[in-house]
Amino acid sequence: MHKRIILAFLLLLIVLLPLNQSVASLANTYYFTCNHPSEGANGLTGQSRATYMMARQDELKHLNDHADHKGYTTVVTKQ
Repeated sequence: MHKRIILAFLLLLIVLLPLNQSVASLANTYYFTCNHPSEGANGLTGQSRATYMMARQDELKHLNDHADHKGYTTVVTKQ
C-alpha cells in the first residue's frame, strides 16, 4: 500500500515539475522597442517573444531594414 502511494507521488512529481518550469518561463516576455522619430510619438514595439534572443533577432532585423535607427532600439522585458 505504501509503495503505491510513494510511486503515485513520484509519478505526480515527474509530471508536474516540468509543467511548473514551463509556466515559470512564460512569466517574462521580451520585445524590442524603437524610439526613432520616424516611428511616431510612441515608437515601435516588436512582437512579444519568449526569450531575449528572439527579441534581439527581431531588433537586429529591424536595424538591417532601417540602419539609421541604430541607437534608438532596445530589448525590454515585461512580466
